[in-house]
Amino acid sequence: MLTSIIKPLICNIYSICRQLVNWLLRAKELSALLYKNRLHLQLLLKQRRWRWQRQLKLQLPEKRKPPAKAPAKALPELMEEEVIPLLKETLGSQDDISELELSFEDNKLEGSFLKRSYPYSFWAFFPDGVLIGPKGFSLSSYGYEASTVEPFLIDEKKITAKHVVFWVEKRLAAQGIIPVWKE
Repeated sequence: MLTSIIKPLICNIYSICRQLVNWLLRAKELSALLYKNRLHLQLLLKQRRWRWQRQLKLQLPEKRKPPAKAPAKALPELMEEEVIPLLKETLGSQDDISELELSFEDNKLEGSFLKRSYPYSFWAFFPDGVLIGPKGFSLSSYGYEASTVEPFLIDEKKITAKHVVFWVEKRLAAQGIIPVWKE
């Protein structure tokens, strides 16, 4: 009794499996044919495009070159035109800073000021005369000798005037000379 039920089921399953295999084989053949036709079609389109270009003497549009960048300013120009005015504005906005003097000579940005009648001085060194070379920073407070020379702008890849001002401000804030937070 059980075999009479199972045998037709097995036959049905077998015929379904054969149909699936046939469909898979056809799908494989069709995909190979489609792939071959796609490659052939791409080749035909390329040949026609080349023929059209030769007939019409068209050339592919050339890539536009980006506009030339302005040459980088020399360090003394950059300091005089951009860094010193920004630094004067930043430090001059502090309420208790007076007699602010900033200058750039001999590859050294020098700054001095009074805060609550105590003298402070700082120096940002650029020994090679360029922003991308070695750099150092030193600070003097209360009229004492300068501190040890610390590295300056070492993590920056492309240094601008704003970076120099930011890091001078950050060094002064780290020493508690100017407030860390702006109100």
